[in-house]
Amino acid sequence: MLGHRDPRGAGDTAGGPEDRLPRCRGDDSRDAVPANREARYWRQLMAASNVESTDRAIQSTFKLPEGIKSKVVDPGNPKLVKREEKNVKLTPSAFIKEMSLDTKQKLASTHEMYLPSVIELLDMTETTLQKFSMLDTDRPIFQPFPSEIVFQNYEPFETYEVPLILRNLDQVPRMVKVIQEDSPYFRIICPTDVGRKVAPGMTTTYKLLFKPGENKDYIHELICVTEREKFLVPVKAIGARAILDFPDFINFSTCPVKYNTQKILLIRNIGKRETKFTLQTQKPFLVDPIHGNLEVGESIQVLVEFTPQRTGDYSEDLILHLDTG
Repeated sequence: MLGHRDPRGAGDTAGGPEDRLPRCRGDDSRDAVPANREARYWRQLMAASNVESTDRAIQSTFKLPEGIKSKVVDPGNPKLVKREEKNVKLTPSAFIKEMSLDTKQKLASTHEMYLPSVIELLDMTETTLQKFSMLDTDRPIFQPFPSEIVFQNYEPFETYEVPLILRNLDQVPRMVKVIQEDSPYFRIICPTDVGRKVAPGMTTTYKLLFKPGENKDYIHELICVTEREKFLVPVKAIGARAILDFPDFINFSTCPVKYNTQKILLIRNIGKRETKFTLQTQKPFLVDPIHGNLEVGESIQVLVEFTPQRTGDYSEDLILHLDTG
């Protein structure tokens, strides 16, 4: 075996590709980077280049004709949209459908993701050799999916699992880890390649386990730490809810002007929890009662009145508020 003499007097060492890589030195000995670390970095960078070229080849093979836009959204390829804080109004049937989904069905029906909330920027000179990123600081290096982890329709003391996928959006390999505050109900399962850099455009997958103590709401959060920032992924567990089986539409058809027309609805609580509710609408419609209580399986009669003062078409929302959410 051939060897060479270390100019610093360390003795004979075996010659190899890693020994020919440049070594980084600084005034402080702590700034020196071992050759094997440099070698690993360059191997990862070369592997990332191969991945990028393969992805480009695949994309060039499967192209839609010019002028045609696909309306299909693959659940495995969610769309990044801007988060808008607004009160969403659901029809009764849409609310029933939403609440009937279990955790897996809820995840499968998620087709959008949002930019996460950055809570802290880190000094990249202390965390990585690649001190510059192509991404602006308002966009994290890794994009999480789902943007919010949701558990629902669960049973106490059963274990449920949701994957958290983190995709590297930068042009160089990057590190990421996921941490959380201690909780008796939530636990993170790390991937087998944890501690290794993620190639550009590639993903790493963590798993979040949830074991509820009872059928109630839980709130938690995960902290994702990259080489440049920390950002949050909210976790929400939706417990038992009340569901009132109102119809989506109440049609009075043709009615005389200045005449009171009434319709009586029989409403039942088909959910899993008792509730206090309120009802409100606008003239020329009236509703009675405007508030009440319903136990699980219990029914109540709701009177809706329509008194038009002139001819024309009328339409208003009958808004139902439940204290269970």
